[in-house]
Amino acid sequence: EADAYALWATWLTMLMPLTEMAGLERAKALTLESWARSRYGLPAGAGPARPALLHGLDDSRRREAEVAALFEPEVDWAGIRTRLLAGIHAGATPERTDRLFPGGPGLFATGGTDLAN
Repeated sequence: EADAYALWATWLTMLMPLTEMAGLERAKALTLESWARSRYGLPAGAGPARPALLHGLDDSRRREAEVAALFEPEVDWAGIRTRLLAGIHAGATPERTDRLFPGGPGLFATGGTDLAN
């Protein structure tokens, strides 16, 4: 299985050199495969077979619709603003007196090593 994945990942990297994103979210590899097939006009059977490790990840790609909406000919900016505002409000912590949102500007400056303690 590891060899099958390595072959498929190498093939995908040759077409879409953005595969490091798949390390954060495995389903992103399926999105990249879809983009590659669309970009180069590749049929479903072209290239190595999709490894078993990636089967069943299609359900986790529902979030892709939010991003795809930004690339439509007629973008629903009002809807995007509404969803963006809802997401910001969902992250708020109004019960705290020292800040409204968790974290601060320097939160990611250390690459997350401060969370290791």
